[in-house]
Amino acid sequence: MLISARDRGYLLGDGIFETILCYHNKVIAWDSHWHRLQKSALWYDLDMVYAKEEVLSVIMELMSKTPQAWAVVRLTLTRANSGRGLNYENSKSNLLITLEGHEFKDRSVVKLTWAAEARSAGGKEWSHKALQMAPMVRWRNIVRQKGFDDAIVYDLEGRVLETTAANIFILKDDVLCTPPLQGSVLPGTTRAEFISFAQSEGIKVVEKFLTREELDDSCEVFVCNAVNLISVVELIDEQSLQKKRISNWQKEFNKWLFA
Repeated sequence: MLISARDRGYLLGDGIFETILCYHNKVIAWDSHWHRLQKSALWYDLDMVYAKEEVLSVIMELMSKTPQAWAVVRLTLTRANSGRGLNYENSKSNLLITLEGHEFKDRSVVKLTWAAEARSAGGKEWSHKALQMAPMVRWRNIVRQKGFDDAIVYDLEGRVLETTAANIFILKDDVLCTPPLQGSVLPGTTRAEFISFAQSEGIKVVEKFLTREELDDSCEVFVCNAVNLISVVELIDEQSLQKKRISNWQKEFNKWLFA
């Protein structure tokens, strides 16, 4: 299949995507990813004519051809060529499925710092995985040039939202806290899975807005996304953080998720 150079995903970032971790013949959190893709397609008025079982079959075929146990699949749904300009005549879409090998780390750690500037709150756009990622790419690469792995994103009121590629949690006084899904926070699939895991372990989880001071004072901080699952934060700027309990949870969560 050929995708036109006039595809609106390429020209305007008019599209959405999902990034999914795979292990052997298992597609991690497949139902959650597919549901979010469908929800985002509806929000952006993109035709979702592709059957769930058909797409899964293609993924499994690609997995069978890769020599690595771990892989990352990306589903990219774009609006097909619909003429010049912002207006579009129809909702016809293209679906691109790609897969590449991945080196998954069972106990990953990251170093974070703060994004260069605040992100405007916006509407529900930030709760979808849209292709317009230029601001996140810029912030991510600025901090990587300074020796950090990712940037903590915050709004104009100074409230912590997420990082450029992950949801964020803090553990303090035996309570897990994470920013609520209100407008500017992506409803991460791993975020949802970890909340379920924590609750099954009797750990209290609270969704509330976090401040910079709370991250500085928290006992432990971690981030999570679909590719790396749980990554313990060992450093924010120059401040080292504890990581004993979260480090223990990493392996237990992975076992729970892969069961």
